[in-house]
Amino acid sequence: MTAGRRELSGTVTAITYPGLGSSPVLRMSMRTEDGTVTLAFLGRRDIHCIEVGSSLRVRGILAGRRGAAILYNPDYTVTPRGKDDG
Repeated sequence: MTAGRRELSGTVTAITYPGLGSSPVLRMSMRTEDGTVTLAFLGRRDIHCIEVGSSLRVRGILAGRRGAAILYNPDYTVTPRGKDDG
């Protein structure tokens, strides 16, 4: 995926919750039509409206880190399942 400002749609395939003693960073893997992107929500331990299988539309600046595509603190909208599966 190309770095820069992006709007992507896809399905959450995994969620990694931060440990109790660590800095809170909630990470999610989202499958899009272009591949997999990691969503990193700094300062968050949970987002109750998102679970594995949720369909999302996200917007933010895509960066590369260690060869992986990542969006830090993206704006997000939960969409009806199947509607925006990328």
